[in-house]
Amino acid sequence: MSTSASLLLPRTWSKVAHRSVLHALSVAATAMTRAWSRAASSRRGQQTESERLRTEIALLIEELDLKDARWRRVPAQRRPHYGPVQRMRILELRALRGWSTQETAERFLVTEETIASWMRRLDEGGSALVRADAPVNKFPDLVAAPGATAEGDMSGAR
Repeated sequence: MSTSASLLLPRTWSKVAHRSVLHALSVAATAMTRAWSRAASSRRGQQTESERLRTEIALLIEELDLKDARWRRVPAQRRPHYGPVQRMRILELRALRGWSTQETAERFLVTEETIASWMRRLDEGGSALVRADAPVNKFPDLVAAPGATAEGDMSGAR
């Protein structure tokens, strides 16, 4: 559900009609949640969970689109700067997703030169500009083995 697919209501509709659309969406979301919970206990649980996750992803994309649209209206020089840990997390995401410098810059509303500068700082031996919040010898949680805990205890895995 991106902003291009957002529901545009006619200007001639009354405020009551606009509110009614919001209430209808709320009722539909409640009905979907109930249907997902019922189906999760049946044999179709995995298919239902997949559908629920696709809906969650679509809603998160819409949320990000709205936030990005707001920040794009602020000149780049006036936007708040990312902190050292956030910069490192952005570079980690870039590596995990295989993004180019251009794509990374577009996604995080910074310039390509900014991303290149962060990478140069790392190549120079790191600095306070880019800093990991966890030990460098620890993998991010998203690449941990299933059943492993954050401390690396594999007792949950077989």
